[in-house]
Amino acid sequence: MNIPAILRGAVLVVLLATLVLAAAWFAGIEGVTAPQMITLTALWIVPGLLTGLKARDAGTLHGLLAGLLGGLFIFAVLPFIADMTASPSFLDALVADSRPLLLIFAGWWGAFGGLVTDNRRIIQARRAVRKQQKSGD
Repeated sequence: MNIPAILRGAVLVVLLATLVLAAAWFAGIEGVTAPQMITLTALWIVPGLLTGLKARDAGTLHGLLAGLLGGLFIFAVLPFIADMTASPSFLDALVADSRPLLLIFAGWWGAFGGLVTDNRRIIQARRAVRKQQKSGD
């Protein structure tokens, strides 16, 4: 387990979530639908990719753990942010209806990013084997 890579990925999930929530607040969004949430949380592939690249193996697992850890932090902190007096109105609906969904999406996108890095490693290994076989013939 590459714990520093997982922690960096979790911090990146939290930073990306903060940027998305701040952009939604400044844009004046009142409510969030499920397709909008899926689209906005798709940015969380990046922490999974970076975590999977830092881990030498098991990129999917590392990406999943980074996403879940970042999502768990968001899950825990979001109600406190929504209780603030100056909080945007869409956070109330997000906290009431979709907070568990954010945790699921964080793990899903993190694992997907890690899966992409695992597939990249497999492709590179196959190319190396083919190159070795061609040079050996």
